[in-house]
Amino acid sequence: MLPMLLPMLLIFVWYTLPIFAYVGVRCCTERAIRMPAILWTMVCGYVLVIAFVVAADATDRSTMKAFDLNRNGRIDGVERTSAADRAILNQGNDTGRTFAPITGIPLTAIWYTVLYGLLFGGDWTFRKLFVRTHIQPTPMVEPEHRSG
Repeated sequence: MLPMLLPMLLIFVWYTLPIFAYVGVRCCTERAIRMPAILWTMVCGYVLVIAFVVAADATDRSTMKAFDLNRNGRIDGVERTSAADRAILNQGNDTGRTFAPITGIPLTAIWYTVLYGLLFGGDWTFRKLFVRTHIQPTPMVEPEHRSG
């Protein structure tokens, strides 16, 4: 059951990783850590794409092995059912997973840039619109009185 859920879990983590990184960066008081954290998050997002491809391929292979009753490496004869045909189509229909190492870079960069733009831009907009900083009035300097 867990191998079937692993690809979905990896995609969920890919979608939500920038949000968790944003919360971590906002909790850190060091501003210099912001850009390296964003870049490392993008690298980790790309690694998650590759991990998803590997997990999805392993899930498809294990599904195919479940239909191979005589363990000869082929699905033929009585092993060929409609569910087996769907598994064969899923295994052969992997063009998206084949190109994922190439398309994962721009997709991760675009998704994470948009999400970080919304998160950091929304935070900046909120602070500009609703948070007022209290500015101390400058004290009036009185001229010196000379007695004399």
